[in-house]
Amino acid sequence: MSLSIAFIEKTMRENFTGATPWRIAPDERELAKQQIKERLSRLNNIKVDRNPYYDHGYGKPKRDVLCSFLMDDSSGCGWRSDYNFGLLLNDRQELILCYSYAKDAVVSSIAEIEAFIVACQAQLDRQAALANRRQKVREFKAQAIIAQVKQIA
Repeated sequence: MSLSIAFIEKTMRENFTGATPWRIAPDERELAKQQIKERLSRLNNIKVDRNPYYDHGYGKPKRDVLCSFLMDDSSGCGWRSDYNFGLLLNDRQELILCYSYAKDAVVSSIAEIEAFIVACQAQLDRQAALANRRQKVREFKAQAIIAQVKQIA
């Protein structure tokens, strides 16, 4: 299963309002980094800081990168099985969530990040359930065809 870029952008728009950006002062970075890592490491299928300095195509200095996390698709189906996101600081010291194929989102709290991850994981679970259902329907159709052939013979 895979998440489309349109779904990721839509979910980012829904979860990250940007009304009150989370500004992190230089002396608070380590504390914020630890809080984020701790909260994200509790979630299923999330690997925090798989690559601590992920460029995201922006060429940001290493000091502006708080952490990166990998959302792993546990089904392993499809051409895309993981999604790499980065938490960086912009020029105004606001925390932003970066994904290489979508527009950046300004983060207001850790709860927004968790809600985004939960929504993405729910979509992946939904896709896996639908794929499982399609497979069962195919199997039942094949069994029905075999039963009809046996009945005719």
